[in-house]
This record gives sequence, structure tokens and C-alpha cells, in this order.
Amino acid sequence: MSKTKIKQNIKKVKFKDIETPTTVEGFRDNLKKYFTCIGSNNLYVMNSHGSGIPICDLNQLDDLYKITGLSQVKIAPLIEWDMDDVSVYMNETNQYRSSDGFFENTNKYTIYQTTVDLWRYGKPMWMGIDNKIVREFYVKTLGDFSGYVTQE
Repeated sequence: MSKTKIKQNIKKVKFKDIETPTTVEGFRDNLKKYFTCIGSNNLYVMNSHGSGIPICDLNQLDDLYKITGLSQVKIAPLIEWDMDDVSVYMNETNQYRSSDGFFENTNKYTIYQTTVDLWRYGKPMWMGIDNKIVREFYVKTLGDFSGYVTQE
């Protein structure tokens, strides 16, 4: 069976089905569910020397700056998309420096259920925790603990 056929058959997460956390425990659970981890309890952070950051040490996403001492922190969400699709969406919605609504209003991305599936069938991408394209994903998966707010 081809990699494409297998990829079509793996379980994926729907953006609308993601439960936004309201507690630190929910925030930590969603880090484990929607971001690349080393084992089950360490968030994979670029330049974290291979062992990751213990999720139990995080109370909000910004804690990664303090813990790593890095001025730019990158993590790998369990998502995959094509930048061309984001650009088209931005043009269609008259957005220049953001892509608000891309995940909510399109199906032009994949949210994997596991790190293994992303690394086996997708294209893992390091994303800064200040990345504008995935900001909507951060808000949905990490809630107020993402450090971002959305306008209702």
C-alpha cells in the first residue's frame, strides 16, 4: 500500500472538535495531544538538547522563553498545511499579516492524532510560538495559556 493511501486512512483531528482548555491541566493535556512530544511528558522544543521540556513545568506557553533562555522558541504542532493554501486564504479574506480563520474556515490542512503519524506521513515543521499563521491553532488548543486572545 502506498504512503498516500495509508495517509488517507490514518485518523485525523477536526479543528472544531478540539476542546479549548480552561485549566492548567487542560493546557498541559493539549500540549501532549496536539504538539510533538518526546515520550509522553516532554514537549519537543528546537534546541532543547534532545530531551524536551517537561510539560509539568509549564503553566503557559511563554514559560518556554524562561526555561530555555532562547529569544526565539520553536515547537512542532501536529499539523501540516501548504503555504500556498494559506496565501490564497489570506488574499480571499483581505488579510496581509495574519491568516485568521484559516483553520476554522477551511479544510486545507491536516491535524494528526499522534507524533508518530505526523513524522511518518506528514511534514513536521518547527513553528515559533509567536508564529502568526498558527496563532489561531495555538488559541484553540491552548486557550488563554497560549498568551493570545481572539476578538469575538
